[in-house]
This record gives sequence, structure tokens and C-alpha cells, in this order.
Amino acid sequence: QLIVSVTVATYSVAHGVTSCGDMKARVTAEEWLIAIQSSEAQNYLVARATQLFMQVALGFEVSQSQVDLTVLTESVGQDLRKLLEGSIAQDLVVPPDQEIVDLLF
Repeated sequence: QLIVSVTVATYSVAHGVTSCGDMKARVTAEEWLIAIQSSEAQNYLVARATQLFMQVALGFEVSQSQVDLTVLTESVGQDLRKLLEGSIAQDLVVPPDQEIVDLLF
């Protein structure tokens, strides 16, 4: 529910939407899908990083797990930066700043 609220607020600010009715008319299903998939990708990457960390801690395939964890950490950082700063190439709008969030709640 929070991701939907944040996406609505972000789209509103970025596109000058002034009412909920206007918002529903302008947000496409594809835009909702992009926002949700981008958030869910972070959940998967964090779970994968946790798995690799545990493999290293337990001594299972340590060398390969360390390499995979290093590569994955870089990927997580890049994806998180896209979520925080937006990405024109991936149609991710910049999320609202704290002042806007405070006004919404």
C-alpha cells in the first residue's frame, strides 16, 4: 500500500496532477507495473545477498560466494540509486522529498 501511495505522490508532483480523479485518469497500468516491479526487485536482491552472506559465514563455496556477493552488492547499489533518483531510461519517476511526504500524511 505504501508503494502505491508513494508512486501516486511522485507522479502527481512530476506531472502537475491536482486531484485523485485526474491521477487515476493519467497513470497507466504500465507505470504502476514498473514501480511495483522495481521495488520487488530490491526484495529479491536483498534476499540473494543474505543467502550469499550466510554461505560465506558457514564456509560453503566461500570464494565463489564472496565474488557473487561483491557483484550483487554493486548491482543492489545501482538499482537502489535508480529508485532514489529516478531513471528516465526505465520510466522511474523521482520519489517525493520529505516535505511532500509530510504534506500527504
